[in-house]
Amino acid sequence: WSSLTSAPICGRQGVGGTTKVISQRMQFVSIDGADKVHSAGIAPHLDLRSIADNELASVKESADTSWLSEDLEPKVKSFAISELAQEHLREVKARRLPEIEKTEQEVQARLKKEMNFWDNRASELKASERAGKATRLNWQKAERRAEELAERLKRRLGLLAREKAISASPPVIKGGLFVVPIGLLRALQPGQDGPGSPPVGFAENSESRQVIEQKGMDAVMAAERALGNEPVDVAAEKVGYDIRSYDPETGRERFIEVKGRVEGARDVMVTRNEILTCLNAPDD
Repeated sequence: WSSLTSAPICGRQGVGGTTKVISQRMQFVSIDGADKVHSAGIAPHLDLRSIADNELASVKESADTSWLSEDLEPKVKSFAISELAQEHLREVKARRLPEIEKTEQEVQARLKKEMNFWDNRASELKASERAGKATRLNWQKAERRAEELAERLKRRLGLLAREKAISASPPVIKGGLFVVPIGLLRALQPGQDGPGSPPVGFAENSESRQVIEQKGMDAVMAAERALGNEPVDVAAEKVGYDIRSYDPETGRERFIEVKGRVEGARDVMVTRNEILTCLNAPDD
């Protein structure tokens, strides 16, 4: 695993003239010996444990492979830039741009109202002075006030336009982990059932589990389409849920975790990653 930080930034200047960071996120990427790179979800390290000394000795030979000595950072960064950073950027834009547009509307409505007031006031004062009437405020000052408001509106809209220029900065790698699959440990140390053993009551072989899980996915995908939604299978991406379903009426997405179980099973296992995903996006 590699952990990275990605940070969408906006064109508005922050303290010291630096570009303002408006969102920052820790993300995780997985890469294997076949150079397959994918997102590892929100917090995959919480589902891992430290390897024991006796286990480490048994996997040293398996860990002595050529791909681990390669420079993996460019591959991880390339994936993070093209996939993770862009997804983060889309989420930030979807949240920030409507807020900025709403602020623009409110600023224009307020300042234009004041500008119209002082424009009208300047015209009234000018007419009064021409008629020889004494006024407490001369029309030039009222006109200048309207011009100042117009300039203020221009500056404010310029700032808001720069805030709309949101882009993603290159992700920065913070650290990495070498993960040993629990299946490899069991193969190297037969008969030693440690943490991660299959829970009682689940299908005993992987082929049966795959068939059961696929039946569950098919049923939920069909139900979502029947509701008029547009579901996408993202189970392979390990993002903490199995289906991302888009509702065209509301324009929102729902994240759905599917659990397929053997007949007669009463328990459902929820992983730490799935719980954290739910806590991170409770409304979705």
